[in-house]
Amino acid sequence: MNQPTANPLNAYLTWSLGIDLPGLSVVYAEDPAHAMRLLEDYCLGAQPKHSLRPAYMPMEIRRNASDNGADIHLFPVGVASPGVSAGILVIDRGEDVRFYD
Repeated sequence: MNQPTANPLNAYLTWSLGIDLPGLSVVYAEDPAHAMRLLEDYCLGAQPKHSLRPAYMPMEIRRNASDNGADIHLFPVGVASPGVSAGILVIDRGEDVRFYD
């Protein structure tokens, strides 16, 4: 992880870890562009190589029609506590079982 920043970081929820399976994580970053760079960097260490793919926002957290795009990877959930460093906190790596028979 990076050194803590002077200003508090934003916290973003993401369900697209870029490793071919949905995953739930919190990304602590300055802004959405910074969060996406952190996710791209996270993908660099994956074997075999992976990349972020378009992912639909889960229906449970969509607020309006603009949330229906396939290119949304982040949902703002708040501000990080003081002293939190920029980075990704992976909560779960796994498959979305809602669509399984």
